[in-house]
Amino acid sequence: MSTAGRPPDGGRALAAILVLAAGVRVAAALTVGGATALHGDEAYYVAAGRSLAAGLGYPDSVRGPGLPFLIAAVFRTFGESLTAVRLVQAAISLLVVAAVFDLARRRFDLPAAVAGGLICALAPELVHYTHFLWAETLFTTLLVLAVWALDRFGSTARERWVIGAGLGLGLAALAREMVLPFAALAAGWVFWRAGGDARRRARAALVLVAAVAAVVLPWTARNYARHHRVVLVSTLHWFPMAVGNLPLRDGSLFGRDPEEQFASRYFGIPDELEREAMARDVALNAIAAGQPWWLGRKLVRNGYALLTPFTQLDRFERSGWLPPRWAGLARSLLPLEMVVSGVVIGLGLIGLWLVPADRLKPLIVALVLVFLAVYVVANANHRFRVPLLPFLALYGGAWIAHPKLAGRRWRLLGAGASVAALALAAALFLRRGPEPSARPAPAAAHRTSLVLVSIDTLRADHLGAYGYARATSPHFDAFAREGTLFERAYAASTWTLPSHTSMLSGLSPFRHGAVDAETRIPDDVPLVAETLRAQGYQTLGAVGGPFLGSRFGFARGFDRWLERPKSGTDPDAYQKEVLSALALLHPPFFAFVHYMSVHSPYTPPPEFNRFVPSGAAAVDTRVGRLRRLADEGRGRALTPAELETLVGLYDGEILAMDDRLGQTLALLDRLYGADVIVVVTSDHGEEFEEHGNLIHGRTLYDDVLHVPLAVRGPGVLPGRRVADMVSLLDVAPTLLEWAGVPPSDSLDGRSLVPAARDGHGGGTRLLPLHTTAHDRKVDLWGLRTPTSKLILDRKTGRKEFFLLDEDPGERHNLYPDPRAAPLERRLEALTLRAGATRPPAPPEEAEALRALGYH
Repeated sequence: MSTAGRPPDGGRALAAILVLAAGVRVAAALTVGGATALHGDEAYYVAAGRSLAAGLGYPDSVRGPGLPFLIAAVFRTFGESLTAVRLVQAAISLLVVAAVFDLARRRFDLPAAVAGGLICALAPELVHYTHFLWAETLFTTLLVLAVWALDRFGSTARERWVIGAGLGLGLAALAREMVLPFAALAAGWVFWRAGGDARRRARAALVLVAAVAAVVLPWTARNYARHHRVVLVSTLHWFPMAVGNLPLRDGSLFGRDPEEQFASRYFGIPDELEREAMARDVALNAIAAGQPWWLGRKLVRNGYALLTPFTQLDRFERSGWLPPRWAGLARSLLPLEMVVSGVVIGLGLIGLWLVPADRLKPLIVALVLVFLAVYVVANANHRFRVPLLPFLALYGGAWIAHPKLAGRRWRLLGAGASVAALALAAALFLRRGPEPSARPAPAAAHRTSLVLVSIDTLRADHLGAYGYARATSPHFDAFAREGTLFERAYAASTWTLPSHTSMLSGLSPFRHGAVDAETRIPDDVPLVAETLRAQGYQTLGAVGGPFLGSRFGFARGFDRWLERPKSGTDPDAYQKEVLSALALLHPPFFAFVHYMSVHSPYTPPPEFNRFVPSGAAAVDTRVGRLRRLADEGRGRALTPAELETLVGLYDGEILAMDDRLGQTLALLDRLYGADVIVVVTSDHGEEFEEHGNLIHGRTLYDDVLHVPLAVRGPGVLPGRRVADMVSLLDVAPTLLEWAGVPPSDSLDGRSLVPAARDGHGGGTRLLPLHTTAHDRKVDLWGLRTPTSKLILDRKTGRKEFFLLDEDPGERHNLYPDPRAAPLERRLEALTLRAGATRPPAPPEEAEALRALGYH
């Protein structure tokens, strides 16, 4: 069969180029290998992929899921191997080389295909991004394949190629949404190229749009179900728009974006859509404030950044992110690489200008213009040009090989080389210092991650590890056996706000002042998350109760903050959010996870409701309401049968919560191994009429003050039980010492690390106690030692004194007793700091309180 008139297939040439491209990419990937030191967006993509691979779902809506789904697929197939992900990306990128080769062969000739293929195979940035765990390689591959399918449609007019192109553009949008405007232009190109009457051309264009929508709309529906508003998909979201349009700190044209200062504001907002709204407002206000010269400055600045020979290798070298064994070689090769990158960009732009127009050229020009428009309004980051490099290689190769341009080629090459040299000189002159980081670099090569789990309203004496007869806590009991259990741990207050403030600050309620529902944590009270974040820790906070919200000051210091005031009413949904958030972490990290499930009203799931006797009396489980009725003289004491039912329901809630704790611990073990310190505790217990009271917050008896406290992790003695009295005040200094931060002498708590590591040392010996309840119905001050306790009711003047060794149930008030005098003098010396006023409560807080049984 004659092959006259057909372009040569160039199979051998393509195979050779692919072998060369694969070798370069694999070598680049193996220089990094399985290194777990991730930088920038790498940490997010890997963590999100880990969450998907673990079956926890995708945790975001603003960022598209394209690369995380690819990473999850690799993890499920090859195990959690970063090397495997890098090699898969290298393999995917070979499709770009093959597609550019085929486009050039069919559009031009075999020499153009060879030239374009070689440029794609060896272009430094296209090689580098195959081992960076960012979305560029996946996005670029999908975009190139979509354009390749559109070109096939231009040759054959078969709609199957339009469908393929639309699916490719839709999938590319899930990796980076900036392609959606180009999809609209591509539909216009299809209408122009389809041929036939207007109806046929319109049909082809609509098929493309429908194929894109078939990919994007299901994701949009998922986001709508999650947020009850339309969120298409975005990785080029408003954050870079805001950063790229804020005034530069040094006031120059080429200075650094103010990313660090804006990032703390951005990530301090709990809700992802609220973060985006804030960034949108900042970006639009900055653009408006920059008129009338904003557009001109941005065109110059970002145009330079788009065409500069700076590469990602340069960024890694300046930031100290390269493995030490390759850093010296990278510094040596960097000037050569920058020259090559400048030449590739220059060749592509010249080729796009000079190569005679064909049916594909208008589409590529539209693509370049779309990216340039996006680039101008975003921040100056040269990674945005990566998807354009294959198309620059296509036309650069065509220009080099085009026979009709031979007379002008060498003159232009000389001019281009001169321009590249000048650009390199300018780049080196304007080269900025080390890349900033949102956090300081770690002080040590390796630091242990920390997790603090607080289970609201959990009595210590209702757990098996503390001697409870019912099997309420198999997972906590196993956890305690694997680490160290503190048998006598006590809270400083008996309700949520002041107790957690003490837990996270190391200060007693008297010193931090956040003691009732109208106060918040003062700004000058340092929280452990702030200190750890300043030391380079990634920080996550997840809270499930109304008194732990950001309005009370608890969000300070957390990179990511999940706030669900009514989590106790839907604990399984909250648990899924918590697990997904934990899976996104990158060591070293500190995670504070708060559970509300044990709090009233007690409604354990049927499979955990095992402790209520059959035929038990019905009882109102909203103990807050029962307490209020008693205060108002409209209530009554529970009958023994009712009390038995109430305790049985409470124990069922503990069993259900213990199951969730087991899930959390299993996830941490699976994802991060044994290299995590985990602390499990509670903020207070619950009373069941031991002293005639229900609920908590209204007394200072040990029924409510005694909390579980256990720790497990590297260096912690397994199977040890510490009998010394300790306190929740000790949690913050303990976490700080584990992070390598010397705790301040100004804290009221003491580090428990010595007790956990070698069994020496104890915690707080004199514990200040305080409660006003959330509604200020009581005003109790107290002091506790290991053997005694003094309580002062400041509303009535009544005092109680107990010798706890003789009377652990605190049944016999010995006051006045001479042995109370030392505590009485210390109590009289205490002063209560005035807390900061919190912002007004929104309506949803009142709703959350009602859901928890409060009035």
